[in-house]
Order: sequence, then structure tokens, then C-alpha cells
Amino acid sequence: CFFFFFQAEDGIRDFCLSRGLGDVYKRQGEYAELRGALLPSLGEKTSSILNIGCGKSLLSEALYDEGYENIINVDYSEAVVKEMAARSIVSRPKMKYLAMDMFEMVFEDGSFDIVLDKGALDAVFPPKVEEKAEKRVDKLLVDILRLLKPGGRYVAVSLLQEHILAKLLATFPASGCALFIEEVKGKAKAKHTPFVVTVTTAAQASTIDLKLVDSPPQRLSAQEVLAKVKAAQLSTLFGASLRKFSAGQRFSFEVWDSKAQGNVIPRFTLHILDAESPSLLDKKTCAAFIVSRPKRYSYSFGTEKGMTELLAQTGMSRLIVILANPTHRFGTVKEIQAELGPVVADLIPKSCSNKPVPFFSEGGETLGENELIFEDADFIVEDVCLDEEEQEFARYIIRKEDYSTPAGQFALRAEVVDTTAPIADWQKFVLAGLAFCSRFESKEEGKTALVWGGGQIGLAPFLEKVLPSPRLALTVADGNAKAFTLAQLPALRAETRVATDVATVLADAAYDLIIVDVAPPSLRAELSSRLPTLKRALRAGGALFAVFRRLGERKDDFTSTVDEIAKEFNLIYSGRADYFEDVVLYCMDVDGLLEKEVNASTKEEITIVKEKLLPSKKDLETRFRRVKETFASFDETSNLHEYLGEVELAHPRLGKSFQKTNTFLKRADEEEKEERGLQNATKDMYLNDFEKVNKRKKDKKRKNKNK
Repeated sequence: CFFFFFQAEDGIRDFCLSRGLGDVYKRQGEYAELRGALLPSLGEKTSSILNIGCGKSLLSEALYDEGYENIINVDYSEAVVKEMAARSIVSRPKMKYLAMDMFEMVFEDGSFDIVLDKGALDAVFPPKVEEKAEKRVDKLLVDILRLLKPGGRYVAVSLLQEHILAKLLATFPASGCALFIEEVKGKAKAKHTPFVVTVTTAAQASTIDLKLVDSPPQRLSAQEVLAKVKAAQLSTLFGASLRKFSAGQRFSFEVWDSKAQGNVIPRFTLHILDAESPSLLDKKTCAAFIVSRPKRYSYSFGTEKGMTELLAQTGMSRLIVILANPTHRFGTVKEIQAELGPVVADLIPKSCSNKPVPFFSEGGETLGENELIFEDADFIVEDVCLDEEEQEFARYIIRKEDYSTPAGQFALRAEVVDTTAPIADWQKFVLAGLAFCSRFESKEEGKTALVWGGGQIGLAPFLEKVLPSPRLALTVADGNAKAFTLAQLPALRAETRVATDVATVLADAAYDLIIVDVAPPSLRAELSSRLPTLKRALRAGGALFAVFRRLGERKDDFTSTVDEIAKEFNLIYSGRADYFEDVVLYCMDVDGLLEKEVNASTKEEITIVKEKLLPSKKDLETRFRRVKETFASFDETSNLHEYLGEVELAHPRLGKSFQKTNTFLKRADEEEKEERGLQNATKDMYLNDFEKVNKRKKDKKRKNKNK
């Protein structure tokens, strides 16, 4: 996974020059590249056009030669204005150049049909800018709207650095404007991605549409646009690196079908993996692997770990794993090979030693077909044969917004959905985690649980089975009843409360357990904002279970997620599915768990964790046995207690030395001594260690200074 950021302190010019990308005004694309995306936004050739921050760009000259003669160019540099005006004084007599600061333009309101900007915003709005400078940019964008006639357009050619795109998305939709963002197809070896952004004033709706190269336009949210633009930039930036072997390199991109209008899922997803072993890289061999439809979500092809193991088995330097995505129709393996041949060829380094590259497949002559049960704008329901010999079948429910991971999966027996037992590891971790909920150990009625997120298409049927009424009152919030019905699952019991607004059910009830199935990407941000509310909605001794798909694949994501939740919950355990890296976080807030102490000499703070308040694995297994006794139906789900053996402490993170962490465990025997008035030798040792570490740091600084 790569992330793309511009870091030049002095703006886009330094960014381009430092990376050998050439002059800033050319990096937003030559006119021949921009023409197809630009001209439709300019409208009639009689349009009045204001070109701001024109510099020495030849764009307005090219437009004039196309027939757009009503153009005024402004730039703060008088020398540049004189030079550019002299170029056109004979051949373009109607072209105007004015020396004017675009931050202080004096034109009257509604003077222009088009305000054109080729790289001006990129040049004046670097990533790290003082608040005063950013306010000038805000003023400029407001001034642009002032200068435009009703229905006029601001057309910007930009590299769309992340902070610039975020600014445009935050400014214009809120002003009643529609945005259309189009990626421009550059030269084959280009290292940049220019975009044409068209802002239409007085629009009927404040929509945001994005058109990437070789894909149809999509209407998206601001967050989705940010993510997809970054992915497109990455694809271009790392295209050059993909033309050579690089140890451990991983990259993924999408192949869209331009003929499939309205399809929001790409036709293929390609994963490129380079071997880490120098001996394998030296072979300079490549292969492509076409995955059959039923294996689309399997461990070997649905996870990075699985594909890495597959790469090792092939013994290749580079493996390209080809996944055929839902909602599309496919021919034979040979037809797919012919269709993707040019794409794969572009991903093969020139130094490859085994051209033409072989194509492998484990599915025979065809990809095999999943049986499509239903499809609409949001969901796909498919039946999949997991093991033909064992006659093992499953029903997958797939959200189109996150088609890489099934939102729900159920066993199929005689073509009927069986909800008596979970088949996914993350579902089993959820049920085993009930050992963390102290109230579930008693046989009293009145226990309450809330499932938020993927409830009706994942967790709710299982919870109803193993936690029957009246001992548990179940609420499902934000569950999609449509998908639940279309998957032909058994109806939820009548007493289960179903709500579409999670805020309502959090405000009017208290819960012993809240489970958040963070399957939709949009729910992750909402979870962070609602953490304080979720904590308040829990009864004493209650727990929050947060289910994240594929979180374990990226260590940084896992750590940042735990840190975010730890702002509200001081005790977090994790259960991680070995194959798919799905993670369940068990979050609690335990009174008296943590103590803060300050070293009197160093003034540094340490955190002491009371061991006796941390449940051991033996404690959890004992609690789980009690939960099973409380809910007799648990007897039908086997070996769930074994999942407790895989649970680990995620927060607080304990360390053995102060170089790693300043959080330490106060053992139960030490706490007992302290309660009896005896000295806590371990605590004193911690404080002494602090002094020693700081003394070493000071001595080192003193020596360096003397040098």
C-alpha cells in the first residue's frame, strides 16, 4: 500500500523540479493531452474567458487558435505580461494581457463565462502554508465565484495535491456548485497525473462526479473522490517503478470496462507481487495467474499473505494475480488472456527472461460462475461452491462499495441458508468474546445488546440463535433489511428491534454489549466520532466489540485504530483471524485499571497497569463456560472457547524498557505488599531506570556538544 503526498515547502515548482518532472507549467499537461477534457468545459467559442496566473503558459494561445478569441490573461509579473503580449500582438490581435495580482482582481461581478486556471492554484497553495496565506486562497476562490456569471464555470487544470482537492471539495459544493473532475491521460512514461476540474455555478444540485482514465464517470462522496484520486495518482507515479523488478514490491490497480456504463465495480483487479528473495529476483521471470470466480474470496487469492505464498510456490520473480470481479460476464480463460494481454505486457519489465509470459489458472477452461441470486444498486448476493468434492456451499452478500470483502457469508445446506453456526472466523471471535461481558455470566433476564453496521447481514442471525429471548433483548441499528431479505435469510424474531438511526437507539437505551460491524468503509469514520456516545450507552461492566475487515494486513492501521479507540476505552483486547486478517477489538473501560505517576527528578510520567484487573486466559475460559451455561444454545456451536486462546492484549501496550514504552504492569503480589504498607520495589526500580536513561541522554548530549 502506497501513499502519495507532495512535500515541497516552496510549492509545486520545487516538487516538479526536484523529481526531474520539468517545468511547473508543463507538468499540468501539454495542450494536446488536455484538449479532450478541457474543451467541453469551455462551452461556446464566444465565451468570455479570464485566465488567472497565466505565467508563460501557452494554453491561451492554443485556445485562441481553436477559435476562443475573447480571452483576458492576468499575471502579477509585468515582465511576463509584456513578453507574452508581444508573442501574440500580430497573430492574435484580440488577445489581452493585464498585469494584475489574481488575489486583488478589480473586474466587476459576473464579468466572465469562464475563469481558467492552469497550475495557478498549485503554485500559490503549497501543502504547508501559514493561516494568513490559506485565507488568501479562500478569498481567491470566493472571488472567482463573484466574477462568474450565473451558470459560469471555474475550470482548473491541476495536479490535485491532496490538500488542494480537499479545499475544492470543502469550498464549492457548500456554495451550491457542481464539480466534475476528469483525469487526463498523459504520456506513457509520465510520472504525474493532471486533472481538469470544472466547477459549475448555480447548479441544480451540488454533486461531485469523477471520471478516471478508461472508466465511466461516477457520482461519489467527497471522501470517495479523495481516495480514488489518490489511487489514480499512485498508479501513475509508480508506473515507472513497475517496469523494473523491486524486492518485496506490491501494487494493485483496477481495469474498467468502458462499455459497461453505470457499473461501479471494475471488471478486473490486478495484484502485482515481486519476490523478496534476491535469488528469485535474479531469475527475472514473470507469470500471470487468472483466479476462478469461486476462489475470488479465498485465502490464497483474497489476502496479501495468501498471494505472497502463491508467489513463492511459483518460484517466479514477479506474479500478477488477476481477479475477475462481480457483476461482469466472462468468457473462457483463453479469451480473458487475450483481453488482458496488452495490460499484462505493460506490467512486465523489459529485462524479463521468459517472454511471452505464461498465464496460469486453477479453474480449467472457464472461470466458473457464481450463481447470482440478486443484484441492485447497493448489493450483490451470490452462491459459491467452496469445495466441489465435499459439496460445501456458501452464500455471499457483497456491498458494491467494498466488493473486495464479503459483508456477510452463510453456510448453504440443500440450497437453504443455515444460520445455526457462523462460518467466518471473525463471527466466531465475536461469540467467544462474550466472556468479556460480566453480565452475560448470570442467568438473569434483561440483558441487552446492540448490533450496529452489518447486523442484519452478518451478526444478528447468529446472536439470535445462541442468545435466545427473553434473556437477551437484541437491537439492530443501520442494518439493511433489503439485503437481509434478498439473501433469503430467515426472518429476525419479532421482538428484535430494528432501527435505521443509530443515534436514536444509543440515546434511549443502555446496553451490556455493543457490536459494531465496520464493514462499510463509511462507517469507520462515523465510529470514531461516536466513540464517546457508545461509551456512555454501555452499562457498568459492558463491552464494545468492533469488527474490522482486513485490518490486520497493515500494522500501522491496526495501531492507529487501537490508539483512536483507547481515547475512550482503557482496556482493549484483540482477536485476529489467521487467514483473512479480520480483527475483533474487545473494548472496555475498567475503573482503577491505570495509575499515573511522575518521576520527581525527571518530571516524566509513567503509567502503571494493575495486573489483578486484567483477565487471564484462564479467567476468560471460565467465564465463557458460565456464558454457555446461561445460554443453552451455545452447545450447538463447537470449539468457540479455543478462539479465546488467540486473544491478545492490544491496549495498554506493556514494555520491558523505557525505550519502548512508559507503561508497566504492577503485579498482583506487589500491589498486595503496597496495600500492607510495604515498599513496592518494582515501582522504585522503574523510577530509577528513568533517571539512568535520562542521565545517559544528558551525558551523550554533553559529549556531542564538547566535540
